Amino acid sequence: GAEQGSAAVNLSAVGSWSYLLLGLHYIPDGAVMQSAYYDDVKIADSYIGLSTAAAYPGNLRLDRELYTVHEASGSITVHVKRKGGSDGAVSVQYATADGTANTGADYTGVSGTLNWASGDKADKTITINISDDSTVEPSENLTLTLSNPGGGADTGNIQSASIYIIDNDTPFVMKPSPIISRGRQVYASVDTSNVYKVTDSTYSNVASGRWAPGSAPSWVAINAGSGYSRLMLIWVATQNYDAAGYCDPVSTPGTYKGPIDYTIQTSADSTNGADGTWQTVATTTGNYFATREHSFDFNGRSWVKMSISSVSNAASSWGIDEIDLHNVSSGTADTIIFLGDSIADRAFKRLNDRRPDYADLVNAKYPQYYPVMINAGIGGETSNEWRYRVFDDALAANPDMRYWCIGLGGNDYYWECHTSTAFYRKNMQYLIDRIKIAGRVPVLANTGYNAAVMNNYIPVFNQVVNELAAENGLMQGPDLYSAQLGHYPEYYDDVTHPNGLGSLLINRLWSDALESIYTVVIDTGDTTPPSAPPAVRDGTGADISEINSTTQLSANWDSSADAESGITKYWYAIGTSPSAQDVVAWTDNGTATSVTKTGLTLTNGQAYYFTVKAVNGVSLPGAVTNSNGQAVNTGVIIEPPKPITAPSYPNPYRLSSTVPMKLHSTNASGADVKIFTMSGRLVKKLTIPTGSSTVDWDGKNEAGEKVKQGLYIIKITDNAGSTKTGKLALTK
Repeated sequence: GAEQGSAAVNLSAVGSWSYLLLGLHYIPDGAVMQSAYYDDVKIADSYIGLSTAAAYPGNLRLDRELYTVHEASGSITVHVKRKGGSDGAVSVQYATADGTANTGADYTGVSGTLNWASGDKADKTITINISDDSTVEPSENLTLTLSNPGGGADTGNIQSASIYIIDNDTPFVMKPSPIISRGRQVYASVDTSNVYKVTDSTYSNVASGRWAPGSAPSWVAINAGSGYSRLMLIWVATQNYDAAGYCDPVSTPGTYKGPIDYTIQTSADSTNGADGTWQTVATTTGNYFATREHSFDFNGRSWVKMSISSVSNAASSWGIDEIDLHNVSSGTADTIIFLGDSIADRAFKRLNDRRPDYADLVNAKYPQYYPVMINAGIGGETSNEWRYRVFDDALAANPDMRYWCIGLGGNDYYWECHTSTAFYRKNMQYLIDRIKIAGRVPVLANTGYNAAVMNNYIPVFNQVVNELAAENGLMQGPDLYSAQLGHYPEYYDDVTHPNGLGSLLINRLWSDALESIYTVVIDTGDTTPPSAPPAVRDGTGADISEINSTTQLSANWDSSADAESGITKYWYAIGTSPSAQDVVAWTDNGTATSVTKTGLTLTNGQAYYFTVKAVNGVSLPGAVTNSNGQAVNTGVIIEPPKPITAPSYPNPYRLSSTVPMKLHSTNASGADVKIFTMSGRLVKKLTIPTGSSTVDWDGKNEAGEKVKQGLYIIKITDNAGSTKTGKLALTK
């Protein structure tokens, strides 16, 4: 029941070939004109309903100006739209052109003509085949361009698009980035009595809780210690935390309080920050963010200094609340930035009443990890403002952050075009694509509950979030709306923003949603194969020389070792001579160090040998070890078999098969089974039925859709909390 009204708009200054969409900002007191956006609607007399009989064939345009496609996807399909009119038959030509991607090597070039009959407004499609290679490389791009429209049509405002091919061969290593600065010795040029607060692990938005140097120049130095090859520094000026946003662009001068120009320096011989030889490792000018990251080489160094040469609002009280130093010598995989509006701003403040925060929660559950965490919530920002005003600068300021967790939408439905999700979808897709192109990982959250007047639009916008996550193959963030629904005012400072309790909830939901990146750890930096099993014994215990069965054989072995990426599975084969496979070919035994193979046809008096090898976390096999052999003697009873089977079979599994695969774990009745992609995204949850040790999987995800071919990770957790993991290959 939105109110309706009319208004006269003078279009004489717009021109007949402009593209315009007007949005109204709804407020309880009435409506005011919010803003105008260029988009896909061509203003023509016949289209906007002015009195004219002129026919209009419409304009032909691409549906987006930026696309991403994963190298392994095989192809990408681009839609071409006919907008604004459909009178007469029209056509348009299209063609691809190389950017950094090369025709033939990276994709198959296409060109041709698309045609529409009179009255036809349906989308036409262009499909471009993508080549999958094994080369580790950055994202590569090509261009798709529309030209030469026919039938009186014109090309719309999106005549060409950049298509980026995202590499799928880049190694990913999830390794810790522990914080090392807590309690470290600190020195400063001024306000020396308060400088200890930058490493006291207490975040505060009051003047008494920070180091406040006043006007520039000034510096603060930390004795970080030695032995680190690379560090990441995060500084936070929390006095900017308020409902207006903590890092408003310089287009709104006066709201930002903090360093504008500064350097990060390192030293090997300083004793107090003022002496010693210093090397500049980062220089920043024109900064307007109240927190950002810098990573730098730290070989042979022990001190870090932030030297500030100019500040904003120097006459006002400002200061540095905290400087976090993380050891990123093993990489920057464990880094996360929360991009959003004032809800994110307040939720991730890390104040005492809002802790444990995301990083604290991860550390409590997985002590080897303490994620690098940045709060990028900006009060009042919409997805459109993030796209056009802030995002490029934020990405440049934080180039090492891997996970970009997006929580936008509240201001979109409240402030702009709240009855349409079109702009929201476009802006969010743009952010997703840009993050992917940078080699980072976007994660989307459902917008939270809002007790304000526009609350009924939230589920509509959240549906777009869910669709975008599915369409782009993203890891799904938390459903804030469902978790907060029914808890107003319990979780709120006002009708919109979380209080301390609500902030704790949001941090916990995010840590739960991203748990798989810590539970499924794949180290692809290992280049050394694992050791061979020290010994392989015939039988289920001590080594035996004979067995009385003609249908089954057993073996057990000592564990192999791999210091870099661990052991992920063992393979075994059975033959009538050492290393032979004439009885059982190489078979995946998961992580189990024993096996009983049944259903065999064995010959009395014949000796049979097990051959075993280990595979590490990067799929490198080690050397083999053979058993001494066991002879079949039906007149001798050796010992009863103890059945242990592999986590999944058949493996590889054909997705075209009509027979489901079996996921198995010994003594795992009622166990939880989770299937993940190699990037850590949960695909399917299953439960092994009570009284059974096996559950079927038909190769479909939670939405009932067939998954794509490739490698997947199986994790089985029994009722005692023990886990078994393995890899599963799915083929066509």
